[in-house]
Amino acid sequence: MTECETELRFKISGRVEGLSERAIVTVQVLNLGDHEKNNRALIEKRKQLSNALLEYGVA
Repeated sequence: MTECETELRFKISGRVEGLSERAIVTVQVLNLGDHEKNNRALIEKRKQLSNALLEYGVA
């Protein structure tokens, strides 16, 4: 869905943030890692990917 690009913000920390009420609910229901306690492993994987992309200059 194209809304995923505009309603979700993926942070360098690995967390994901919903930018609309619908996205906030989706992140919570699907346990996408809005808070570290909710999905620590997924957040850590995203963080490692972000760091690797930044290290190698791929954006």
